[in-house]
Amino acid sequence: MQEANRWIPLYTSSRRVAAFMSYPYVFNTKGQWIGFVTPEGEVYNIHGHHVGFLDPDPRLARILSRGEADKRADVAPPPPPDFSPQPSWTVPLPPKPPPLPQDTIDILESAPERLPPYEG
Repeated sequence: MQEANRWIPLYTSSRRVAAFMSYPYVFNTKGQWIGFVTPEGEVYNIHGHHVGFLDPDPRLARILSRGEADKRADVAPPPPPDFSPQPSWTVPLPPKPPPLPQDTIDILESAPERLPPYEG
């Protein structure tokens, strides 16, 4: 199933690979399922709690949050995936991102605990 998936690396603002996405699933770099993404680009953890949104610039591929301003209702998560990324993959370095607005945080860099891994 690995070959059929389109994998997108997700980065931190310091340009470190911190996760991989194969829509709708998000995995940490150890290959553990940590969340999912809606068609609108909203990011939820495996329990269906809203975490943030995908950076509008697809070249930067970050998970961002504006705190309380971004809160959404919980949603039902999809079933656990039956695939995962290869943790040994190498990926290109993203372009240097612009500074984040003062009210915005990079989830994978500043609050990765909001995306706990699936233990199933």
